[in-house]
Amino acid sequence: MFKKIVIAFDGSYGAKLALKTGIELKELFAAELETLSVIEVPEYSSTKDEVDNEIERGKTHYKEKIEEALEFAMKKGYSLTSHFIAGHPADTIISFVYEKGFDLLIMGSKGSSNVKRFLLGDVSDKVSHHAKCNVLIVKEEPGKGKAEVRKTENVKEKKGTTSKLYGKAKMLRIHIGESDKWGGEPLYQAIVEKFRENDLAGATVYKGILGYGAHRRYHQKKLFSFSQDSPITITVVDDAEKIEKILPLLDEMVKEGLVAISDVDVIAYTHKHE
Repeated sequence: MFKKIVIAFDGSYGAKLALKTGIELKELFAAELETLSVIEVPEYSSTKDEVDNEIERGKTHYKEKIEEALEFAMKKGYSLTSHFIAGHPADTIISFVYEKGFDLLIMGSKGSSNVKRFLLGDVSDKVSHHAKCNVLIVKEEPGKGKAEVRKTENVKEKKGTTSKLYGKAKMLRIHIGESDKWGGEPLYQAIVEKFRENDLAGATVYKGILGYGAHRRYHQKKLFSFSQDSPITITVVDDAEKIEKILPLLDEMVKEGLVAISDVDVIAYTHKHE
């Protein structure tokens, strides 16, 4: 039934489930099996070098992740062909599947919130609606794939001890305009206050120089002007449960903008004096 199968692989728990499913279907149908990892470039970048550096970091990250997938496939007696492409996740996956003639795409689920992520919804939602082939979305088991601390190591220093914590988490990025309002105050300020009320780990607000959104309208900082609409990015990192809990609130507050979620590896440093 299926002759060419591709797995959208980002190293997440859901992607690993998709890989396991793909190998089972490969055995069943004697199909070709490949993986695709999409390197998402920065939404707001000032130079070509910044984009190039981000792509190189993405390649390094995914190559480390794909090694685990290759090892898993080899234990089953199979090899994998892996592809790394920079671009918008959903659009890149859709184009790649069509151009290479795959008849089945397997990917992990990214959640069920209706926040306007990647302009048209979740990556999995957009791909399932627009891909020119069969799409199998593997659902995560309840309680699986959430953030968890993997290990802690202590590094001795001259005047104390630094604890180094490793773990899995989610990064939430919100792209809006500086002039956007909520309840009479700047939207970015209102969002950060809501994050504090909901006990998220911490948030950072960045102001960009130039950018544009879904309507192709420029957001630009204008010198010598009291009226400006610079691009604003709010970033927060926390465990998956807290991030998912805050999404319905963002649905209500963000009327025009972009909300993106990605899996991240966290290293947290805390210093304690002896």
